[in-house]
Amino acid sequence: MKRRTIYIFVAIAVACLMLGILAGISINSYSYDVLNGFVTSGDAVHSANLQMEKVIDEKMAYLESDTIGISPETKGKIDSLKMYADKMVAFVYNMRLELVRSIDGEESQAVQEALARPDHYLNAASIARKDEVTATMNYMYNQRNVSILTNELEEYRENILSLVECKNYEDSSAVRDQIGLKMDHVNGRVWGDNLFYNAMLISASVAFDQIVGDVRNAEYEMLKLLLKPSGENQQQ
Repeated sequence: MKRRTIYIFVAIAVACLMLGILAGISINSYSYDVLNGFVTSGDAVHSANLQMEKVIDEKMAYLESDTIGISPETKGKIDSLKMYADKMVAFVYNMRLELVRSIDGEESQAVQEALARPDHYLNAASIARKDEVTATMNYMYNQRNVSILTNELEEYRENILSLVECKNYEDSSAVRDQIGLKMDHVNGRVWGDNLFYNAMLISASVAFDQIVGDVRNAEYEMLKLLLKPSGENQQQ
């Protein structure tokens, strides 16, 4: 699947997510259709994430072959990039697992299924208390997990940005724009609030999938930068 198609899937899924949030906020009793809409959105985002991971893995496998030559320095940076990205994805999945565990319980189907997987990916359809808002807010805000997640993402971004050398501020700014992962204010709200404030458990779960997509996209963009001939990341 081409990268453009992957982005289209992500755009559709995110649009469904935002429509679901607006629909969820406008009613007190969340309908089955609204909750199921979040599950469908989460599945679409996760499918796009898997396709992006496949693209990255295939690129990595090609680089490991003997058909091209890259310097040991570049190879080391690519290995570091993969390590940073995999670690960040694992952090995001584990935070979601702990969120659902805190609400659904240790023995819940969603938690047990996730624990049985090596990557701890959690199936949103298996979440029992999909419409829980108060406990979701408590975990994400009262326990400062939005701040913790934000800090981890900022550290990930800075770590991968350190893998390329930029000649001046303009170059550095262009690279940052290409990588993404900007935790900027949107419509007067901080980054985390747009995803988690007054969110149902199911919508928070989908937001975690969206974040994983952002992490993998940043990994892919950085991989492309690392494979540019020396000097192409710098203005002459």
